[in-house]
Amino acid sequence: MKKLAIILISIWLPLLGYSQGCTDVDPNEKIKLIGFIQPEFQTNFETGENTFLFNRARLGVAGNIPYDFQYYFVAELSPSFTGQPFLLDAYISYNRFKWAQMAIGQYK
Repeated sequence: MKKLAIILISIWLPLLGYSQGCTDVDPNEKIKLIGFIQPEFQTNFETGENTFLFNRARLGVAGNIPYDFQYYFVAELSPSFTGQPFLLDAYISYNRFKWAQMAIGQYK
């Protein structure tokens, strides 16, 4: 019985998740600014050099387009990965029906 319960839970739990999206957007909200930074401070005691940089600096927008579309765009702004800003995640989803939602875009 215990094995059957574990099997049922392992099948049922992934069905609760959504296929895409990192933030919830209020249906009445047109645009929501999102993002975060991960700063780093380094010091070299031998030379006395101090440096301050960003490991990650991500800025994005999310929101709703009337009537059944939702968008999500996030850009990586720190120079630590490629040396220049780039688009990290971008998608537009159509979610009119709860049983059939579609999304198109770039996912990292």
